[in-house]
Amino acid sequence: MRQMRLTLLFFISLSVWQYSFGQQPAITKVTIFWDTSYSMKERQVEEEFRFLEEYFTSHPRADVTIFVFSNTIVARESFQVNDGRWGLVKEMLSNVNYDGATSYNGLSELTGAGDILLFTDGHQNTNSESPYFQGQLYVINSRRDFNQANLNLLTILNEGNLFNLADKKDRTNTSLERYFGTIQGDQLLNRGVELSLKGKTDEAVSPDENGAYEIYAEEGDTMIITTAGGKRIENTLGKSRNIDIWLGSTGEIQLEEVVVTGEQEEAVEQKITAFGPKNAESVGYAVQSITDEDIADISVTVNNATQGKFSGVRLGQNDDLSQVIMRPSNSINATNYGLIVVDGVPLPRADSSDGVITGTGPFQTPQTNPTSPNDSRKSSAVSGGTGFINPQNIANITVLKGLAATNRFGSMGANGVILITTKTGSFGSGRKGEIKDLARLTDNIYDGKLKVAPKTLVTPYLKSLKKAKNLEEAYKIYLQQRQRYANSPAFYIDVFDYFYYSSKPLANRVLSNLLEIDNASYSSMRAMLFKAQQYSMTQLELETASALLEKYPQKIQSYLDLALAYKANGNYQACLQQLLKMADGSANRKLDFSALSK
Repeated sequence: MRQMRLTLLFFISLSVWQYSFGQQPAITKVTIFWDTSYSMKERQVEEEFRFLEEYFTSHPRADVTIFVFSNTIVARESFQVNDGRWGLVKEMLSNVNYDGATSYNGLSELTGAGDILLFTDGHQNTNSESPYFQGQLYVINSRRDFNQANLNLLTILNEGNLFNLADKKDRTNTSLERYFGTIQGDQLLNRGVELSLKGKTDEAVSPDENGAYEIYAEEGDTMIITTAGGKRIENTLGKSRNIDIWLGSTGEIQLEEVVVTGEQEEAVEQKITAFGPKNAESVGYAVQSITDEDIADISVTVNNATQGKFSGVRLGQNDDLSQVIMRPSNSINATNYGLIVVDGVPLPRADSSDGVITGTGPFQTPQTNPTSPNDSRKSSAVSGGTGFINPQNIANITVLKGLAATNRFGSMGANGVILITTKTGSFGSGRKGEIKDLARLTDNIYDGKLKVAPKTLVTPYLKSLKKAKNLEEAYKIYLQQRQRYANSPAFYIDVFDYFYYSSKPLANRVLSNLLEIDNASYSSMRAMLFKAQQYSMTQLELETASALLEKYPQKIQSYLDLALAYKANGNYQACLQQLLKMADGSANRKLDFSALSK
């Protein structure tokens, strides 16, 4: 703060000197980069405007170019400031939407000489490089939660100046936590709302024009919400930091966060049986099951996925899963192999006498008997085996033996049954048995400016988006919905699909919000990566893969994802170097990459 005051004092002194000698101040070329990523909605904008007020006081004549950015450049405007009047600049910066991740990529190419004012918190999560600017750089931060290391590096590389406007008073007490939320209502009653802490009414806060508020308190403090009409409610603050408030038309106050006290009912364990999921306590026999969480990312076949996962299940190293043996051999002429059932459909079984797939199942595949055991095994695995099953598409695998198998599948289950349920096969099973019709087209779109895939309109928020008449209206609805679903990865993925057909840059920005979620889960970031691959958004794929490796360096899949992302972007040399580092182990000495050697 002392450094900022000295610098601004110099600016003001220079301006006074120019006027005192009758000189007209020179026109300063100013470029403002205004970070509008999702995390920047928590900025102290009034502090930043105070900084700009002092800046334009010392630079009363300026040609100003504003770049609003998040993961990409969102908007660009140019203004002329005369006699220090920068009202149009302030108006533009006051009416921005905070959405998307943060990237400094390409910013340095948008400006040359002059002053560069970069307003950001340093949380660059889609590109790790620090840009180099030709002009004089001033980095300004107003967020309490900022990345000081990145801002310091950016300032040092550009020989610039760093101004931290964040209020340090609240951060000196490490016991204080940030509580935040949004005040909404049937009427605009939030204008007269005040929030304070019991015993500290002199530190009351008010929501901004969008209803957003934040207050710093200790867990256990009592927050008091008071309306202009005199309505009042008290709420004891707990572990949940996000508390949304609803004001009714008559002034009543409702909190979205509800704390229920009482005994928690334990979840009932479910077992997969031949007749579907059953209560584990009601199943009178042992059932062995695994889910997709038990299947390693490196599994390339269903054989790898089941190897060593079930007791009493034998499978040769080079055998196909259709050649599994779960019970002692009890037949000389007939097969001793178990039955494989995928999504309720029994597969043809291999004959243990010669390895040939027989016509036991409903989809028999006639074959010519091979001439050797080796040929037999290869024929079984290729023509009628389980090689077509993608292990990453498996939802769960269950092994049934004895009566548990024969009760459902008769004599076909005499040697045991392996039930495989795929993720695509189980889609919609939770909605009254509705089954996804894979025969229907999935790329149908509405005519008009707002184009969406109608089959995606199944969630409440997507149904609301459907009511929008144009793209702008749909985006406003999305911003309102985000206040409720801010930490839901599925929300961003669904809305990405919705906007993709109308505006790919907008859809990209929506999806990139996943990188702004604190402690984003591995599965949500992998889902983001899958979407980028699905729609051939190679730059987003590379940014996501880079973020995955940064956040989850303990997973070997992260290293492979980055190599594939380099390949998708045409950077084959970087892809090769990444693969070579994995091959010799130098990518991470603590990990074993041998499983990916193939």
